[in-house]
Amino acid sequence: LKTLLEILSEDARTGKGFTESLTKHISGILKNFGGVLEQIEALLQKYAGGGIRPAVKWSHSGQDEMNKLRSSLEVYKSSLDIVLDMVSL
Repeated sequence: LKTLLEILSEDARTGKGFTESLTKHISGILKNFGGVLEQIEALLQKYAGGGIRPAVKWSHSGQDEMNKLRSSLEVYKSSLDIVLDMVSL
């Protein structure tokens, strides 16, 4: 996923097949998408490790945090789908 986002980001930066307006939209979406991925990685690291304590913390608050991040990913994915559909028209 990260590799695909990097390729799209590079294409958007160089303007390959994109208008200036679409380039701005795609770059913004990809930046936000990348930020959410970084937050997911940080969250996974926060709750990593064996034992009872990380498991309890995960079940108490980690799952809720991850669900919020997952929702954010879905929003950015939908936005990216719409923009890329516009490019293919």
